[in-house]
Amino acid sequence: MASTAPDHAHLLKVGIAQEVVEVWSAWRDGAPPTPEEATLAIIYYAEHDAYQSVV
Repeated sequence: MASTAPDHAHLLKVGIAQEVVEVWSAWRDGAPPTPEEATLAIIYYAEHDAYQSVV
């Protein structure tokens, strides 16, 4: 389950969220993320202003 602290509010434009998912995929040899992976990548970007690294 993806979650973030309830006292944090983040807003991202749709284009940025799409870019985050595209970068996630590109950094993983074109593999498509699961819905959960995409959500976590977007939350990570919103909280850190950086793309989620490959683990």
